[in-house]
Amino acid sequence: MPPDFAAPPDRATDTTISCEVGIITPPTVVWAARRLGATTADTLPPAALAALGDALDARIIDPGHAIRYAGEAWIMRSGYAVRSVVIDGQRRPVALLRAGDIVGELGVLARIADTGTVEMLTYASCLVLPQATVADLLDHPEIVRLWLTGLARRSRDRELHRAREVGATLIQRAAWLLLAHAQHGRVPVSQEILAQILGVSRPSLNRSLRDIDDAGAIRLRYRDIQILDADRLAAIAHSG
Repeated sequence: MPPDFAAPPDRATDTTISCEVGIITPPTVVWAARRLGATTADTLPPAALAALGDALDARIIDPGHAIRYAGEAWIMRSGYAVRSVVIDGQRRPVALLRAGDIVGELGVLARIADTGTVEMLTYASCLVLPQATVADLLDHPEIVRLWLTGLARRSRDRELHRAREVGATLIQRAAWLLLAHAQHGRVPVSQEILAQILGVSRPSLNRSLRDIDDAGAIRLRYRDIQILDADRLAAIAHSG
């Protein structure tokens, strides 16, 4: 269980999504504020931090369970998940999520319907902002400013990511994906899921990953990729 994310004595469980409900501690609230604002600075006054703490729910979810986050914003506290959306009537994986990533924030801020789902690939702890609590948060100008600044930064980062992928080889795209999502020197995700997110076949991705493995940057394992040399992996991502 991650630091500052304690389970309550009775370990109450929401069986609809197979998750345990955790207790929000002050360091967790500060961490959530930093994630919303995409900053490492403590920028919220005590009253705003208290309001944010009151608004947050903490949940621990089993691997293999999917959640619909319509009407809620979810902040990944730990673990891995894959986000899927409906495109042309089919649900397709579009993003790999790790600690610090946020989904559903546009929906709760703009009251936009979101048909996305998040499937947990590992045990994951999450912080949740339900729609009903967001309205109270928006009464705090400091939270509004922090959140909108973070939203703009995340939007900018997505634009830069899309621009970087234009004309990139599959080896470069795979290297970028691993660099962006490694935790503790590992990406514990199957090649099948990585291939779906990149929009390529698993055999094609496997060939590229084996080339990166041969270069000494990673080591391929079953449903797991170990980062051996992050500098070499970065060089591959920026080659060409």
